[in-house]
Amino acid sequence: MKMVRNTACFLLITALLVVTGGVGLGLEAEEIIDLSPERTAVEVAPVEVALGGLPALETLPLVEELLDPDYRPADALAAALPVPSIPREAVGEAVAVPEEQLFFNATLGAGSIHSVLGSINVFRLGEGPQFRLGYNHRSSDGFNFEEVGSGFFLQENLIEAWLRIDRQEKISLEVEMEYGDHRFGLQQQPVYYSAETRAIQGRAEVQYLWDHRTTSSVALEVDDFSRVLTAMDSTGDSEREQFYRVAPVLSGTMELPRLTVEADLDYSGHFSTGAGLDPASLVGSSLRIEGIPLEGLSLTGRGAVRYRFDDKPYFPVEAGFQYNHGDRWTLRGGGGYRVLEQSYVDLWEEYPVVEIPEDATEHPPLDEVFFAEGELSLNLRPGFLQANAGFGWFLHQDRLISEAYRDDRAVYPLRIDEFEHLETKVGLSVSPRDWLLAEMGWTGRWEDRDTGVAEQSLNFSLRGDRGGLVADLEMDIPLEKGEMKVPLLGAGVRYGLARDVELRVFVSDLLAPFETEGRTRRGIKPSGADPFIEPGFEAGASVRVSF
Repeated sequence: MKMVRNTACFLLITALLVVTGGVGLGLEAEEIIDLSPERTAVEVAPVEVALGGLPALETLPLVEELLDPDYRPADALAAALPVPSIPREAVGEAVAVPEEQLFFNATLGAGSIHSVLGSINVFRLGEGPQFRLGYNHRSSDGFNFEEVGSGFFLQENLIEAWLRIDRQEKISLEVEMEYGDHRFGLQQQPVYYSAETRAIQGRAEVQYLWDHRTTSSVALEVDDFSRVLTAMDSTGDSEREQFYRVAPVLSGTMELPRLTVEADLDYSGHFSTGAGLDPASLVGSSLRIEGIPLEGLSLTGRGAVRYRFDDKPYFPVEAGFQYNHGDRWTLRGGGGYRVLEQSYVDLWEEYPVVEIPEDATEHPPLDEVFFAEGELSLNLRPGFLQANAGFGWFLHQDRLISEAYRDDRAVYPLRIDEFEHLETKVGLSVSPRDWLLAEMGWTGRWEDRDTGVAEQSLNFSLRGDRGGLVADLEMDIPLEKGEMKVPLLGAGVRYGLARDVELRVFVSDLLAPFETEGRTRRGIKPSGADPFIEPGFEAGASVRVSF
């Protein structure tokens, strides 16, 4: 019987490899750069290594986002919505709990710009089905001291559900669903009052474990995204644009002592209503091999073939390595040729009134990207000093690009063009006491077009955790054309009022009053090319209860 199982899994992987060349390096697996100041200075420790008593920090990811880098100030409202007592990532795995356990936490808070925020999370772990249910809400009105009801507002709701069922440690079913809506005020720009987007996403996966080395799985992901631009008079609302995506994936994995082989077959179908676009279908196959030839050294290679029915076939390939020299230093690098799917939906959050070209009849083309990246992490003094430096270079052939905002049409026009981007980062982490951590970093960006993002930025943060009191201070300084902009300064304090009750007090963008016109979500003063501003200064508090 064991031979039959091994043979069946081997035939599955072999079949996938034959079709391969490999795919579509699925977008779901893509690493991305997260340029939010909450992360820039923090990520200075080697990959998955706790250095000299300091906690293991995430590595500095250098594979860029599909969209422009997002220079976003420390969002105190989001910070006040706490991470659940049991992180979602941990709940997503088969956690061994001897008996059934039920967990609950809830947060309620308010801020000075008429903000209301709250969350409720319920978990069940242990024997039998495991699940997570969560609801999060945030709303603010009156950005940068503007009047309430004048269009300077934001409202978000998110409902999440996750379920996992394991049967005899051989077969598992995992289902995940998410509903989110986002309403953004258009700040007295002409034509429309607000942009409303909605996302409904679902994913189901069945995984079968043939033995301790081989697994196969079937997954299906379905997405529904829609947007409508509303006017003060509902008769002036835009037509609702709706985009659908269906993506089944068949996968097989074989894990040997020093070698892992993964192969996938996938399909991705894109459909729409209200946008006048023809359907688009992509099929592909991928092969990923990861080996450990020497202690501390891992090598990774990916190959793929990807074909869009209304286009030519593509053959992306990339390779990378990582070397850990004990707990002293880590070096990683990679590069190659990648093919990425694009959608107009990708731009909605960053550019709420982005316009689909009137003459567009097809979904955006696949974007071919040549890239190279590298990172070095050093433990200069165990338990005290860490350093990190990295770079990423990317050349896009068919990038979906948002142009400057057009007042006369109240939209961001779009074009498809070549785009080159180089980014470098340096970070330093110092821990003079076991309860105190200071971090600082620098980011430089060189791009062949104006993206509205600061060319350089400096980041500083200080965190103390002692006697049940946790305090955080963050500052980010945008540098544009050699000139220092008004820093983004935020702080927060957390204190346990009782065993399961925590008080959080926060202040964000403390220096915003010195920017009379406000600042955009990319940290720069608003302009005709980019008029929408962030909430600005805010102070508030929240209480979390958990048991």
